[in-house]
Amino acid sequence: MRLRAAAMQEAVPVGVGAMAAILGLASEQVMAGCKEAQASFAAGSAEVVEAVNFNAPGQVVIAGHRTALARAIEGAKARGAKRALPLAISVPCHSSLMRPAAER
Repeated sequence: MRLRAAAMQEAVPVGVGAMAAILGLASEQVMAGCKEAQASFAAGSAEVVEAVNFNAPGQVVIAGHRTALARAIEGAKARGAKRALPLAISVPCHSSLMRPAAER
């Protein structure tokens, strides 16, 4: 467990990653919003925000860089999400940012 936790934190330092729950939008709308949030950052950016958990129809969890996630939350609200709630976690679990931890 300690190795796993250390590998995850090394992959994405505290304060860099985040997760949020998006309620009341179709999965396709959430994924489109994530794509827009990534694209709205400067060209050539390495920022990531992705839909990572499809819990139920209308309930999708997103994860990635904190700043891209904040843009995705605002986009979800603009699209009519009932709620867009940041989760109390600094590790963007299940996202591609965790690939280095998985490889380790």
